[in-house]
Amino acid sequence: MNLRHYLHRLFLATTLFALAPLAQAAAGGAADDEPLLPEEAFKLSVQALDANTVRAQWDIAEGYYLYRDKFKFKSETAAVSLGQAHYPKGKIKHDEFFGEVETYRNQVVIDLPLTRASSADSLKLTLTSQGCADMGICYPPQTETVEIKLPAAASGKDDGFNPLGALKQLGDKLGLSDSSDDFLPPEQAFVPSVTAIDGNTLRAHFDIADGVYLYRDKFAFSLKGVEGISTGKPVMPGGDVKMDPSFGEMVVYHHGVDIDIPLSRTNLAATEITVVAKYQGCADAGFCYPPTSKE
Repeated sequence: MNLRHYLHRLFLATTLFALAPLAQAAAGGAADDEPLLPEEAFKLSVQALDANTVRAQWDIAEGYYLYRDKFKFKSETAAVSLGQAHYPKGKIKHDEFFGEVETYRNQVVIDLPLTRASSADSLKLTLTSQGCADMGICYPPQTETVEIKLPAAASGKDDGFNPLGALKQLGDKLGLSDSSDDFLPPEQAFVPSVTAIDGNTLRAHFDIADGVYLYRDKFAFSLKGVEGISTGKPVMPGGDVKMDPSFGEMVVYHHGVDIDIPLSRTNLAATEITVVAKYQGCADAGFCYPPTSKE
């Protein structure tokens, strides 16, 4: 018995898997179709984008999908810790077993920010994912551990990151530039400001330099150190549609954008607040800045 036949029997024999109605197979003859092995259905590749970012990519076979909320990432290297993973937007699916879930088909790319000591030159990373097939079977969670060679960390603080230096290194490798002057630091590429329009609305304005852009779905806003006031869903204006090689079709902003943020208040007194804005952008030259958080 070959491995694929064994896997197929295992699908039928164990309660770990969800089976499609038997009548469907009997009616359509689909029972002869054998499921792919997990490493064939979900092909994983991992690479270091820069000194402080690792990218995990799954190429997903036709007729298969991965669940967004089943991804897990763990650093097995003491000198390297992981930040919050950055997920692209998936598609909502009504799952018979999990209800309304977000899924990915064809391909998913997830970026993982790193905090590392300068002495750390590699990362041992454990990745967990789980997916299903349209034929009605689900795989158990798949866990893989990979070793990734990390580019040299920026000089200075052990856990510091110099985005300009990383972009300059990338530009040098691509032959784009001999001078760091061609790469704007993030604080010059994207200049945010926030004003209170009234007692229930904030307006965040971003000045965006020529040759760079911000992703509409990478914005997030919150308040720090204040009680009785919270942010609502930002009102995002329309932007430019861009086909991004990493994230697919995206809406981006060039030159500048105004975003209105409604407030929910039980504290009605005049109050000084601190707004935390998170955002991410890229350059037309083909490189991206790390996610940025600014107060």
